[in-house]
Amino acid sequence: MNIFEALEWSYWKTLSLELKTQVMNQVLKYFVSPLKKVSDVTYQQFELDGVKCGTFECSIDGQRFVLVPGNQAAILGWQSGVQGISRHLWDQTPLQETQDYRRIVRNYGLKTAEDWEIFVNESTTPLRKQIIAPMLVQKEAQPVGTTYIGEVDLITEEFSGQREKFTSIKPAVF
Repeated sequence: MNIFEALEWSYWKTLSLELKTQVMNQVLKYFVSPLKKVSDVTYQQFELDGVKCGTFECSIDGQRFVLVPGNQAAILGWQSGVQGISRHLWDQTPLQETQDYRRIVRNYGLKTAEDWEIFVNESTTPLRKQIIAPMLVQKEAQPVGTTYIGEVDLITEEFSGQREKFTSIKPAVF
């Protein structure tokens, strides 16, 4: 198995921690510029809707990134009826009855949970699957064209980061 196969979800989830560590080291070695400072590489467990994934987080030039394994059939559509929708959004007694809610109930004759499930399935797109490549994803995205120089607390005016760059723009911030 090569590095690209190992980065596919179907293989990734079967690898031992030792092999995952070796793959992560290869990713950082070959796909991250040697001019970037890589630090604090840690193995983390993530979970979403019962699907668990053990993968790595790391800092690249002070920004946190997560290694996301690729997937040959990532589900992008919705085909779960009312499962996954917060109950108060479809239940007959929502937290706050709005005019839109009353109109939908009246127009579609929604009285039971089964009525709502049919309504949701008929109103949403069919299931879509897509191939997703493995990637390093930044945990806190920045707007395009910006450069991170640090963080400022607007209440205390405390700054942490590249002070020499912040000094020139501080008057515009406060």
